[in-house]
Amino acid sequence: MTWSPVLSGVGRKRLTLLFVYRPLSEIDGILADARRMGVRTIWRQPNIANNDRDAVAWRAGVEAVGLAYLDTPDIVEVAQELGRSS
Repeated sequence: MTWSPVLSGVGRKRLTLLFVYRPLSEIDGILADARRMGVRTIWRQPNIANNDRDAVAWRAGVEAVGLAYLDTPDIVEVAQELGRSS
């Protein structure tokens, strides 16, 4: 599977945060698209199944192109918390 951004309703607006759950092999395309879209921060969902072996490489790649990197808090936990508070 290859990276394909979903930009429903975004139009020509700039994105500041991009959430990703993709393998490390797709990082180059993701970062190129992120920079083109004006993204400032990559929020990556860790791969729990493989003990997140790619975390260091993801952080290094993201920061090497001048973007901020997050992998905590877990997006699922944030979504659940938002659901409970609404």
